[in-house]
Amino acid sequence: LKTATSQLLTLLHNASANAGDVQVALVPFTKNVQLPSSMGTSGIDFTDFTAAPLNSMPPANVGPGSACPYAMNTVGYGCTSGPANGSSTVSTIPASGTYNGYICPSIVEGYSGTQYIGSFLHYYNGCYNSVRIGSTSNYTHTWIANSTSTWSHCVMDRTQSYDVSDTNPTNTATDFPAENDYSCPAAALMGLNYNWTNLTNEVNAMTPNGTTDQPIGLEWGWMAMTQGAPFNPPALPANTSRIIILLSDGLNTQDRWYTGGVEPPPEYLAQDTDVDARMNLICNAVKADNVTIYTIYVDLNGTQGNSTVLQNCASDPSKYFDLTTSGQIISTLNQIGTQITQLRVAQ
Repeated sequence: LKTATSQLLTLLHNASANAGDVQVALVPFTKNVQLPSSMGTSGIDFTDFTAAPLNSMPPANVGPGSACPYAMNTVGYGCTSGPANGSSTVSTIPASGTYNGYICPSIVEGYSGTQYIGSFLHYYNGCYNSVRIGSTSNYTHTWIANSTSTWSHCVMDRTQSYDVSDTNPTNTATDFPAENDYSCPAAALMGLNYNWTNLTNEVNAMTPNGTTDQPIGLEWGWMAMTQGAPFNPPALPANTSRIIILLSDGLNTQDRWYTGGVEPPPEYLAQDTDVDARMNLICNAVKADNVTIYTIYVDLNGTQGNSTVLQNCASDPSKYFDLTTSGQIISTLNQIGTQITQLRVAQ
Protein backbone atom coordinates (compact mmCIF):
# COMPACT_ATOMS: atom_id res chain seq x y z
CA LEU A 1 0.00 0.00 0.00
CA LYS A 2 2.82 2.44 0.82
CA THR A 3 4.56 1.69 -2.47
CA ALA A 4 1.32 2.02 -4.44
CA THR A 5 0.33 5.28 -2.77
CA SER A 6 3.76 6.81 -3.27
CA GLN A 7 3.61 5.92 -6.96
CA LEU A 8 0.12 7.42 -7.20
CA LEU A 9 1.36 10.66 -5.64
CA THR A 10 4.16 10.81 -8.22
CA LEU A 11 1.68 10.27 -11.04
CA LEU A 12 -0.62 13.01 -9.75
CA HIS A 13 2.31 15.38 -9.21
CA ASN A 14 3.48 14.88 -12.79
CA ALA A 15 -0.05 15.61 -14.04
CA SER A 16 0.01 19.11 -12.56
CA ALA A 17 0.71 21.65 -15.27
CA ASN A 18 0.80 24.31 -12.56
CA ALA A 19 1.49 24.01 -8.84
CA GLY A 20 -1.77 23.33 -7.04
CA ASP A 21 -3.66 22.03 -10.10
CA VAL A 22 -3.85 18.71 -8.27
CA GLN A 23 -4.15 18.54 -4.49
CA VAL A 24 -4.36 15.52 -2.20
CA ALA A 25 -5.60 14.83 1.33
CA LEU A 26 -4.69 11.66 3.25
CA VAL A 27 -6.96 10.09 5.88
CA PRO A 28 -5.57 7.09 7.80
CA PHE A 29 -8.43 5.57 9.80
CA THR A 30 -9.26 2.72 12.18
CA LYS A 31 -12.27 3.16 14.46
CA ASN A 32 -10.91 6.66 14.87
CA VAL A 33 -8.84 9.24 13.07
CA GLN A 34 -5.97 11.25 14.54
CA LEU A 35 -6.12 15.00 13.94
CA PRO A 36 -2.97 17.05 13.41
CA SER A 37 -2.04 18.97 16.53
CA SER A 38 -2.13 22.18 14.48
CA MET A 39 -5.93 21.95 14.45
CA GLY A 40 -6.04 22.74 18.18
CA THR A 41 -9.23 22.07 20.13
CA SER A 42 -11.72 24.21 18.21
CA GLY A 43 -14.64 22.00 17.20
CA ILE A 44 -13.69 19.25 19.67
CA ASP A 45 -16.23 17.92 22.18
CA PHE A 46 -14.66 16.67 25.42
CA THR A 47 -17.94 15.53 27.03
CA ASP A 48 -17.24 11.80 26.62
CA PHE A 49 -13.51 12.26 27.09
CA THR A 50 -13.87 13.60 30.63
CA ALA A 51 -16.86 11.48 31.69
CA ALA A 52 -16.79 8.70 34.26
CA PRO A 53 -18.04 5.23 33.31
CA LEU A 54 -21.78 4.83 33.60
CA ASN A 55 -22.97 3.70 37.05
CA SER A 56 -19.38 3.53 38.33
CA MET A 57 -19.66 5.46 41.63
CA PRO A 58 -17.69 3.41 44.20
CA PRO A 59 -19.48 2.27 47.37
CA ALA A 60 -18.99 4.43 50.47
CA ASN A 61 -16.95 1.72 52.22
CA VAL A 62 -14.32 1.63 49.43
CA GLY A 63 -11.18 3.70 50.03
CA PRO A 64 -7.38 3.40 50.32
CA GLY A 65 -6.35 -0.25 50.58
CA SER A 66 -9.81 -1.58 49.62
CA ALA A 67 -10.29 -4.12 46.89
CA CYS A 68 -10.98 -2.67 43.47
CA PRO A 69 -14.77 -2.27 43.16
CA TYR A 70 -14.73 -3.08 39.43
CA ALA A 71 -14.21 -6.45 37.75
CA MET A 72 -13.51 -7.35 34.15
CA ASN A 73 -16.15 -10.08 34.14
CA THR A 74 -18.91 -7.73 35.32
CA VAL A 75 -18.30 -4.28 33.83
CA GLY A 76 -15.42 -4.86 31.41
CA TYR A 77 -12.72 -2.94 33.30
CA GLY A 78 -10.73 -3.07 36.54
CA CYS A 79 -8.56 -0.54 38.42
CA THR A 80 -5.21 1.08 37.74
CA SER A 81 -2.54 2.69 39.92
CA GLY A 82 -3.21 6.18 38.57
CA PRO A 83 -5.10 8.25 36.02
CA ALA A 84 -2.54 8.18 33.20
CA ASN A 85 -3.16 5.93 30.21
CA GLY A 86 -0.82 2.99 30.58
CA SER A 87 -0.86 2.96 34.42
CA SER A 88 -0.41 -0.52 35.83
CA THR A 89 -3.41 -2.65 36.77
CA VAL A 90 -4.00 -3.08 40.50
CA SER A 91 -6.34 -5.21 42.57
CA THR A 92 -6.45 -2.80 45.53
CA ILE A 93 -6.87 0.96 45.79
CA PRO A 94 -3.52 2.77 46.36
CA ALA A 95 -3.05 3.57 50.08
CA SER A 96 -0.06 5.92 49.73
CA GLY A 97 1.71 8.20 47.30
CA THR A 98 0.35 10.75 44.86
CA TYR A 99 -2.77 8.71 44.08
CA ASN A 100 -3.62 7.63 47.63
CA GLY A 101 -7.30 6.64 47.58
CA TYR A 102 -7.70 7.18 43.84
CA ILE A 103 -10.08 4.71 42.19
CA CYS A 104 -9.14 4.74 38.52
CA PRO A 105 -11.03 2.65 35.92
CA SER A 106 -8.77 0.70 33.60
CA ILE A 107 -9.01 0.46 29.85
CA VAL A 108 -12.25 -1.23 28.70
CA GLU A 109 -11.31 -4.62 27.34
CA GLY A 110 -14.76 -5.80 26.45
CA TYR A 111 -16.08 -8.32 28.97
CA SER A 112 -19.51 -8.28 30.57
CA GLY A 113 -20.41 -11.25 32.72
CA THR A 114 -19.01 -14.29 30.94
CA GLN A 115 -19.52 -12.77 27.48
CA TYR A 116 -16.72 -11.19 25.49
CA ILE A 117 -18.37 -8.12 24.01
CA GLY A 118 -15.71 -6.83 21.67
CA SER A 119 -12.32 -5.20 21.58
CA PHE A 120 -13.14 -1.68 22.75
CA LEU A 121 -9.81 -0.73 24.33
CA HIS A 122 -11.28 2.59 25.42
CA TYR A 123 -9.58 4.72 28.07
CA TYR A 124 -11.43 6.54 30.83
CA ASN A 125 -9.63 9.80 31.50
CA GLY A 126 -9.89 10.29 35.23
CA CYS A 127 -10.37 8.75 38.67
CA TYR A 128 -12.59 8.97 41.73
CA ASN A 129 -10.92 10.31 44.86
CA SER A 130 -11.64 9.07 48.38
CA VAL A 131 -12.39 11.58 51.15
CA ARG A 132 -12.94 10.07 54.60
CA ILE A 133 -16.20 11.00 56.31
CA GLY A 134 -15.14 12.18 59.81
CA SER A 135 -13.71 9.36 61.87
CA THR A 136 -15.75 6.69 60.11
CA SER A 137 -14.46 4.07 57.71
CA ASN A 138 -16.65 5.48 54.92
CA TYR A 139 -15.71 7.86 52.13
CA THR A 140 -17.23 10.29 49.66
CA HIS A 141 -16.06 10.01 46.06
CA THR A 142 -15.78 12.69 43.40
CA TRP A 143 -14.81 12.08 39.78
CA ILE A 144 -11.64 14.00 38.87
CA ALA A 145 -11.22 14.17 35.10
CA ASN A 146 -7.81 14.36 33.48
CA SER A 147 -6.84 17.63 31.86
CA THR A 148 -7.87 17.85 28.22
CA SER A 149 -4.17 18.47 27.54
CA THR A 150 -3.73 14.68 27.87
CA TRP A 151 -5.83 14.20 24.72
CA SER A 152 -3.92 12.36 21.98
CA HIS A 153 -5.76 14.18 19.12
CA CYS A 154 -7.87 11.11 18.41
CA VAL A 155 -11.58 11.54 17.60
CA MET A 156 -14.46 9.13 17.06
CA ASP A 157 -17.74 9.30 15.12
CA ARG A 158 -19.86 12.41 15.55
CA THR A 159 -23.35 12.35 17.01
CA GLN A 160 -25.81 10.81 14.57
CA SER A 161 -26.76 11.95 11.98
CA TYR A 162 -23.81 14.31 11.72
CA ASP A 163 -21.57 11.23 11.50
CA VAL A 164 -22.72 10.86 7.89
CA SER A 165 -22.49 14.52 6.87
CA ASP A 166 -19.88 17.15 6.09
CA THR A 167 -21.56 19.76 8.31
CA ASN A 168 -19.04 22.20 9.79
CA PRO A 169 -18.55 21.89 13.58
CA THR A 170 -20.41 24.74 15.29
CA ASN A 171 -21.87 23.24 18.50
CA THR A 172 -21.74 20.16 20.72
CA ALA A 173 -23.87 18.08 18.36
CA THR A 174 -21.71 18.83 15.33
CA ASP A 175 -18.33 18.84 17.12
CA PHE A 176 -15.93 15.90 16.97
CA PRO A 177 -15.85 13.75 20.16
CA ALA A 178 -12.37 13.41 21.64
CA GLU A 179 -11.18 9.96 22.64
CA ASN A 180 -7.90 8.47 23.81
CA ASP A 181 -8.17 5.14 22.04
CA TYR A 182 -5.70 2.28 22.05
CA SER A 183 -6.10 1.77 18.31
CA CYS A 184 -5.91 5.39 17.14
CA PRO A 185 -3.93 5.60 13.86
CA ALA A 186 -0.24 6.39 14.32
CA ALA A 187 -0.32 8.87 11.43
CA ALA A 188 -2.44 12.02 11.64
CA LEU A 189 -4.70 12.93 8.73
CA MET A 190 -3.51 15.58 6.30
CA GLY A 191 -5.73 18.13 4.57
CA LEU A 192 -5.62 19.09 0.89
CA ASN A 193 -2.18 20.24 -0.21
CA TYR A 194 0.38 19.82 -2.96
CA ASN A 195 3.53 19.48 -0.89
CA TRP A 196 4.44 16.15 -2.43
CA THR A 197 7.34 15.54 -0.05
CA ASN A 198 5.12 15.97 3.01
CA LEU A 199 2.46 13.74 1.47
CA THR A 200 5.00 10.99 0.83
CA ASN A 201 6.36 11.31 4.37
CA GLU A 202 2.80 10.98 5.68
CA VAL A 203 2.36 7.74 3.76
CA ASN A 204 5.63 6.40 5.15
CA ALA A 205 4.45 7.17 8.71
CA MET A 206 1.39 4.92 8.43
CA THR A 207 1.23 1.63 10.35
CA PRO A 208 -1.56 -0.96 10.56
CA ASN A 209 -3.56 -0.91 13.77
CA GLY A 210 -7.02 -1.20 15.24
CA THR A 211 -10.51 -2.07 14.07
CA THR A 212 -12.23 -0.76 10.94
CA ASP A 213 -14.81 2.03 10.67
CA GLN A 214 -14.97 2.95 6.99
CA PRO A 215 -17.65 5.64 7.49
CA ILE A 216 -15.35 7.80 9.64
CA GLY A 217 -12.60 7.62 7.02
CA LEU A 218 -15.07 8.53 4.30
CA GLU A 219 -16.51 11.43 6.31
CA TRP A 220 -13.09 12.99 6.89
CA GLY A 221 -12.12 12.53 3.24
CA TRP A 222 -15.30 14.37 2.31
CA MET A 223 -14.71 17.13 4.85
CA ALA A 224 -11.18 17.67 3.54
CA MET A 225 -12.80 18.98 0.35
CA THR A 226 -15.56 20.95 2.12
CA GLN A 227 -15.35 24.69 2.65
CA GLY A 228 -15.15 25.90 6.24
CA ALA A 229 -13.98 24.20 9.43
CA PRO A 230 -12.16 22.11 10.34
CA PHE A 231 -9.84 22.14 7.28
CA ASN A 232 -10.76 25.50 5.75
CA PRO A 233 -9.47 24.55 2.30
CA PRO A 234 -9.14 27.25 -0.36
CA ALA A 235 -12.09 27.65 -2.71
CA LEU A 236 -11.81 25.11 -5.52
CA PRO A 237 -11.72 26.50 -9.06
CA ALA A 238 -14.70 25.92 -11.34
CA ASN A 239 -14.79 22.49 -13.02
CA THR A 240 -12.58 20.94 -10.34
CA SER A 241 -13.13 17.20 -10.02
CA ARG A 242 -13.48 15.99 -6.42
CA ILE A 243 -12.48 12.36 -6.00
CA ILE A 244 -12.22 9.98 -3.04
CA ILE A 245 -10.31 6.70 -3.19
CA LEU A 246 -11.38 4.45 -0.30
CA LEU A 247 -9.18 1.41 0.30
CA SER A 248 -10.02 -1.14 2.98
CA ASP A 249 -10.43 -4.83 3.69
CA GLY A 250 -14.16 -4.22 3.21
CA LEU A 251 -15.24 -5.37 6.65
CA ASN A 252 -16.66 -2.74 9.01
CA THR A 253 -15.93 -4.14 12.46
CA GLN A 254 -16.50 -1.29 14.91
CA ASP A 255 -17.66 2.28 15.28
CA ARG A 256 -18.57 4.47 18.24
CA TRP A 257 -21.71 2.47 18.97
CA TYR A 258 -21.27 -1.02 17.63
CA THR A 259 -18.67 -3.76 17.43
CA GLY A 260 -18.46 -7.05 15.57
CA GLY A 261 -22.11 -8.07 15.81
CA VAL A 262 -22.41 -7.60 19.58
CA GLU A 263 -23.44 -4.70 21.75
CA PRO A 264 -20.88 -2.62 23.66
CA PRO A 265 -21.05 -1.65 27.35
CA PRO A 266 -24.07 0.43 28.45
CA GLU A 267 -22.34 3.81 28.09
CA TYR A 268 -21.96 3.14 24.37
CA LEU A 269 -25.59 2.23 23.79
CA ALA A 270 -27.16 5.67 23.36
CA GLN A 271 -27.11 5.12 19.59
CA ASP A 272 -26.40 1.45 18.92
CA THR A 273 -26.46 0.69 15.21
CA ASP A 274 -24.85 -1.37 12.49
CA VAL A 275 -21.72 0.13 10.92
CA ASP A 276 -22.66 -0.98 7.40
CA ALA A 277 -25.92 0.95 7.65
CA ARG A 278 -24.03 4.14 8.54
CA MET A 279 -21.72 3.52 5.60
CA ASN A 280 -24.56 3.22 3.12
CA LEU A 281 -25.90 6.57 4.33
CA ILE A 282 -22.64 8.45 4.00
CA CYS A 283 -21.75 6.89 0.65
CA ASN A 284 -25.06 8.08 -0.77
CA ALA A 285 -24.56 11.55 0.73
CA VAL A 286 -21.05 11.91 -0.70
CA LYS A 287 -22.15 10.84 -4.18
CA ALA A 288 -25.14 13.19 -4.01
CA ASP A 289 -22.60 15.99 -3.46
CA ASN A 290 -21.06 15.15 -6.87
CA VAL A 291 -17.94 13.56 -5.41
CA THR A 292 -16.64 10.58 -7.39
CA ILE A 293 -15.86 7.54 -5.21
CA TYR A 294 -13.45 4.75 -6.12
CA THR A 295 -13.48 1.80 -3.72
CA ILE A 296 -10.79 -0.85 -3.39
CA TYR A 297 -11.50 -4.07 -1.52
CA VAL A 298 -8.31 -5.84 -0.42
CA ASP A 299 -9.38 -9.43 0.25
CA LEU A 300 -6.06 -11.25 0.50
CA ASN A 301 -6.31 -14.83 -0.81
CA GLY A 302 -9.97 -14.26 -1.68
CA THR A 303 -11.23 -15.67 1.62
CA GLN A 304 -14.04 -13.14 2.27
CA GLY A 305 -15.77 -12.91 -1.09
CA ASN A 306 -17.33 -9.73 -2.41
CA SER A 307 -17.68 -6.57 -0.29
CA THR A 308 -21.24 -5.40 -0.83
CA VAL A 309 -20.76 -2.15 1.10
CA LEU A 310 -17.73 -1.10 -0.94
CA GLN A 311 -19.33 -2.18 -4.18
CA ASN A 312 -22.45 -0.16 -3.42
CA CYS A 313 -20.34 2.81 -2.32
CA ALA A 314 -18.48 3.17 -5.62
CA SER A 315 -19.84 5.77 -8.03
CA ASP A 316 -20.35 3.07 -10.67
CA PRO A 317 -19.36 -0.59 -11.14
CA SER A 318 -16.17 0.35 -13.02
CA LYS A 319 -14.91 2.17 -9.93
CA TYR A 320 -15.05 -0.85 -7.61
CA PHE A 321 -11.98 -3.11 -7.42
CA ASP A 322 -11.83 -6.52 -5.74
CA LEU A 323 -8.22 -7.49 -5.02
CA THR A 324 -6.91 -10.80 -3.74
CA THR A 325 -3.16 -10.09 -3.65
CA SER A 326 -1.20 -7.20 -2.17
CA GLY A 327 0.63 -6.66 -5.46
CA GLN A 328 -2.66 -5.78 -7.14
CA ILE A 329 -2.83 -2.62 -4.99
CA ILE A 330 0.03 -1.14 -7.04
CA SER A 331 -1.54 -1.85 -10.43
CA THR A 332 -5.00 -0.74 -9.24
CA LEU A 333 -3.91 2.63 -7.84
CA ASN A 334 -1.88 3.16 -11.02
CA GLN A 335 -4.99 2.43 -13.10
CA ILE A 336 -7.10 4.83 -11.01
CA GLY A 337 -4.41 7.51 -11.15
CA THR A 338 -4.23 7.19 -14.92
CA GLN A 339 -8.01 7.60 -15.18
CA ILE A 340 -7.91 10.68 -12.94
CA THR A 341 -5.11 12.35 -14.87
CA GLN A 342 -6.75 11.60 -18.22
CA LEU A 343 -9.96 13.16 -16.89
CA ARG A 344 -8.01 16.27 -15.88
CA VAL A 345 -6.42 16.60 -19.33
CA ALA A 346 -9.81 16.13 -21.01
CA GLN A 347 -11.34 18.92 -18.93
